[in-house]
Amino acid sequence: MRRDAERQELEYVLSAGVVDPDSNPGKLLRYLCEKYFEGTAADLKERNIAMDVFHRPASFDKRSDSIVRVEAYRLRKRLAEFYTGPGRDRSLRIAIPVGQYAPVIEPNTPSSADRGPAILPPEAVEQEDAALAGAELHTPAAVLPERWFRRPWLWAVVAAAAVLVIGSIAVWTIRSRSGRRIQVGSSGAGVSYESAVPAVQGGDLRILAGYTKDRYVDRLGRPWLGDRFYHGGNPYDDGPNPIARAFDPVLFQSRRDGLDFSYDIPAKPGRYELRLYFNEFHFGTKLYPGGEVSRLMDLFLNGVLVLHNFDVYSEAGGSQIGHIRAFRDVFPASDGMVHVRFQALADRALVNAIELTPQPSAGIRPIRMVARLSPFVDKHGAAWEPDDYVVGGRIVVRDELVSGATDPELYEVERYGNFNYAIPVPAGKYMVRLYFHEGYLTQPGARVFNVFTDGKVLLHDFDILREAGGQSRPIIRVFHNLEPNAQGLLNLSFVPVVNYPLVNAIEVLSE
Repeated sequence: MRRDAERQELEYVLSAGVVDPDSNPGKLLRYLCEKYFEGTAADLKERNIAMDVFHRPASFDKRSDSIVRVEAYRLRKRLAEFYTGPGRDRSLRIAIPVGQYAPVIEPNTPSSADRGPAILPPEAVEQEDAALAGAELHTPAAVLPERWFRRPWLWAVVAAAAVLVIGSIAVWTIRSRSGRRIQVGSSGAGVSYESAVPAVQGGDLRILAGYTKDRYVDRLGRPWLGDRFYHGGNPYDDGPNPIARAFDPVLFQSRRDGLDFSYDIPAKPGRYELRLYFNEFHFGTKLYPGGEVSRLMDLFLNGVLVLHNFDVYSEAGGSQIGHIRAFRDVFPASDGMVHVRFQALADRALVNAIELTPQPSAGIRPIRMVARLSPFVDKHGAAWEPDDYVVGGRIVVRDELVSGATDPELYEVERYGNFNYAIPVPAGKYMVRLYFHEGYLTQPGARVFNVFTDGKVLLHDFDILREAGGQSRPIIRVFHNLEPNAQGLLNLSFVPVVNYPLVNAIEVLSE
């Protein structure tokens, strides 16, 4: 009878909204309680939990992946809040005591609620990690087990461990502030842009989150600083993996993640564009289940919530897809810093890269892309970047000379096929120019296609030869007042009707 009541309590917690059964804490609770019912809860180990519940590989290393401890903390907190609040009249209570994974199911008496599991703030998860590893460093002497006094050598172990912990904290502090080159308070007061940011170009500042080397030069020749200006979180490097919609996948391969971490970036006075780079590396991949709502986070900019329940997988449209969120009219706070905070709601928050660039007096920096693998500067001095943010299609070089074009180089290469672009822009209205020329087919009607943006038709049954009046003649189509979707993207889909669509270049300008 008692076991039936305990199972009923578990099902109540999972069905009444206390813990979502499909969430990480819900899966963990089910697993731990089933081990309890089997009588094997005393044998629960972090590695087994990571593999069985969170589908980590056999090579799981708890020193670099704290998912079990993080989710145990969340589960413990939700249970404690429930049984000391709405569930205080329940006859039984489920608890996960600090320092262990074995659950306790006991009568829900006032005394049990009063002593029930200690709830640590998010910044104290590291202390909980120590407890789960068996290090009783923070236990008051008054409650130390008697064996400690019978075994003096244990005190030597504790003292040595304490030295290591203090040393680790010192190293972390120095590393997290290494980019600043000077010691400052938490506000960063007194940090100058020049002293904090070595060798940036034109006021641009680019940071690769989690990147442990001092600098990386991307495929466009732009320098990215190694990880710095951060507080909290942990660095990771996923190694060389293919990333869709990314001309340079290295920008999405390292990351900083954690429950609650921030960047305090020194910046000269002025107006900036901010671009945050994301890649869902885990959920929804071939090896790991999950998808929408598996990872949720809030993003704060200078203390203001700018993205709520941000879901990288959903926003990007899957895993291993580069996704960028762009913001305009960003100003340094009164302390001369741009503060970006990432707060986890489900699993851990993350960011792969941060880009801060001075913003023009009107609008945003133009986005100009040409369907080629190298940058290009036109006769007016405008810089065109290589093809980016695209999925589908292929690049083809045409040898035909383009007549009547100021910059014939814009039309030497084309992307053709069934493809779409997802171009990140801040909220606003934009003019889009699409550049075309037909360098292969010779008869009107041989290539017909549509162009859409988030369901809106931009071009219907578009025939380059017919519209341009012949082969190798350039034609530009202009569209006004286009707005990004809720994910901050201008989606341009090229859909075949007869043969495959093509485009030579794309230009996005503020209206």
